[in-house]
Amino acid sequence: MKFSLNMMISIGVGLILTVLIVYALGLNGNGRSGPAIVVASSQIEAGAIIQKKDIKLIHWQNSETPPESFNTLEALDNRVARQVIYSGEPILGAKLAPVGSKAGMESLITLGKRAITVRVNDVIGVAGFALPGSYIDIIANVRDNQGQSYSKVVLSRVKVLAIAQETEVDKTKPKVVNAVTIELTPEESERLDLARSIGTLSLVLRNELDMSVQTSKGAKMQDLLKNHALSVDDNEDEKKMDASNKSNNQSSSSGRIEQIRGSNRNTKNIDNE
Repeated sequence: MKFSLNMMISIGVGLILTVLIVYALGLNGNGRSGPAIVVASSQIEAGAIIQKKDIKLIHWQNSETPPESFNTLEALDNRVARQVIYSGEPILGAKLAPVGSKAGMESLITLGKRAITVRVNDVIGVAGFALPGSYIDIIANVRDNQGQSYSKVVLSRVKVLAIAQETEVDKTKPKVVNAVTIELTPEESERLDLARSIGTLSLVLRNELDMSVQTSKGAKMQDLLKNHALSVDDNEDEKKMDASNKSNNQSSSSGRIEQIRGSNRNTKNIDNE
């Protein structure tokens, strides 16, 4: 009888533990208690049309889903990825082109902006470090009204859309190309086209988190020679000071002695060596 009681207690404890484990798995182990969202089942390239084989539904482990997420596969029919979406990443509206966009470069362009290509080389293109998704400033070197060379930042915080014909590359490996496609407003496109027609352009890579806009006055030839001019003036001042000191020394090296004897007064010049 004692043995049967112990067995019953063991069975009861086992049932309780089983219920607790199943409950825990239901909350955390497979996440089926959370809302459903769509994630990428494989990597989706920028500019590509999202297909059903590229996405899947999962149950989100948190009660709140990410902003702009989707909860049905049908909601993503014929949508185009504006950025690379990695496997397992939730599909968010911020990474998609507007509804009705076609696949390709045009789907990567922000509404109201344009894509324009600039010819570069290994120096102008920042040695291949200006890659899709990078942000750059553009410096134009032109001639002013006096024919003097003049450099100025004409466009600031410009997004690179593609290099050559590639919209996605390994960002850890620089790639030297002969053309870079950037995203500009129509007005900025006009300024860039004018600048490259009358001068030369240079790309300046910047930190993507730097949101500042450059408003420098530019640099002219006299700005490069400014320090040199100051040093020449300093040398001239030193020469003048040396000459003045020398004159003072010469004047102090001579003297005059006046002798008075009764009503007689004699003056004698002397030179000090």
